[in-house]
Amino acid sequence: MHLATFLVNNLIRMGIQIIKRSGLKEPYYQDKIERVVVAAGLKPKEGKLLAENITAWIKNLGQNEITSEDVRNKVSGELAKVNRFAKNAYDWYEKSKDTNGS
Repeated sequence: MHLATFLVNNLIRMGIQIIKRSGLKEPYYQDKIERVVVAAGLKPKEGKLLAENITAWIKNLGQNEITSEDVRNKVSGELAKVNRFAKNAYDWYEKSKDTNGS
């Protein structure tokens, strides 16, 4: 089994929940991070690796819940290490969601 698949399956089994801005909770999905960072400008392989790193980070926290803000901040920080353009695009997108109430 691929490491990323193993980690995602473990997070789902562990019941890791993302606490959204609204207070609602939803299950963690690695592919959601992968899609958004690729849309921001990473190559698919880079996006997959970054999303796997975020998944490992969440797993290592050992918590059942994490805020979407914490995840967003971690994604932004990881993007800054690999692609400044993608980081800026991601931050702009997230900020636009804040101002539009999404």
